[in-house]
Amino acid sequence: MISRIFLCFVLTLIVCVAVEAVQVYNYNVTVKTADSPNFSSHKGKLKLAVFSIDQYAKSREDYVLTPYNVKLAKSHFYTASIASFASLKNMTSVYLRWTLASPYNPYYLMKKPSIYFEPIIFNSTYIDPKTHMLVTKSRKFCPLTTPVQIKHGNGSSFYPCV
Repeated sequence: MISRIFLCFVLTLIVCVAVEAVQVYNYNVTVKTADSPNFSSHKGKLKLAVFSIDQYAKSREDYVLTPYNVKLAKSHFYTASIASFASLKNMTSVYLRWTLASPYNPYYLMKKPSIYFEPIIFNSTYIDPKTHMLVTKSRKFCPLTTPVQIKHGNGSSFYPCV
């Protein structure tokens, strides 16, 4: 009986320590479409994957930035809030893709529509417990070429930039 109680105590302690060690970061992610004459607006969803590395492992977290189909138009900003286990400094890249609301149009079998995107910005705001001040941190992720063309169902990687 005592060994069972001791085992339960040890397991509870391990779970509490593991839960306490995990930190979740909240970000406002802003995706901007380019003002390119080469595409027209489409209804669809934006999807994002965050790649990070820390002292223990590499990880990937997937998000749907627009859970409902929205009109993806030229020179528009799309903002979403996400919660991630990765800190800004540990993010190595992000992968952006988009999908059509109705991808089964026969016209799209011959030619996939494209949308052009500008860099992606992550913003994090928190209260510093030492100074009791509101702190905002930002990190920008850029494609290899700006603006980057992404076809329906495909994606592109964005890397940290200045």
